[in-house]
Amino acid sequence: MINNIKFKQLTLSLFFVMVVATSYSQEASKFKFRSVSLDIGYFESLGDNDIESDFFGICFNADVGFSLNNIILSAYFDYGLDVGFLGIYDQSYFGSYLTIGKEWMLNDWLGVEGHIGAGYILFNTSVSINDNKTSGEFGVPLRLKGNIYFSDHFSLVLNPSINFNTFTSSILALSIGLQYKI
Repeated sequence: MINNIKFKQLTLSLFFVMVVATSYSQEASKFKFRSVSLDIGYFESLGDNDIESDFFGICFNADVGFSLNNIILSAYFDYGLDVGFLGIYDQSYFGSYLTIGKEWMLNDWLGVEGHIGAGYILFNTSVSINDNKTSGEFGVPLRLKGNIYFSDHFSLVLNPSINFNTFTSSILALSIGLQYKI
């Protein structure tokens, strides 16, 4: 119960930071809204958790980025779902993070972003309908985003990432999506 309350507080805090940053970014010339991206992909746990070591499945990622000079500040969210055989065993996670990064343009249509951050990741495990376990952990995401630009504003995103935490040692993910950049 405490972990759910902390997670809700963190998520609301990140939302508040984004609203304030968006308001501030409209007034300040150097700090401004930069991009939004949505991805879908595959994730896998690279360690043992307390019930099953094969924790893998589908993941969804979203981030909202702001720029301050050449630095990218992002609110990053990810969700992963592992559904066991015949629905008997389910695991999922939801993370919210603040990250800092930078983009390097390799040519006119290809850019690479590197990000590192910190946040909170909430794990949910269901062995049966009546047996649910929820735990929250500090997480450190490390992301590398490849942006293939189709225009000045839209790009295809290839997003490999790893999230270091104490629950599963780390979660490795590979996703693909779209980004809109101002």
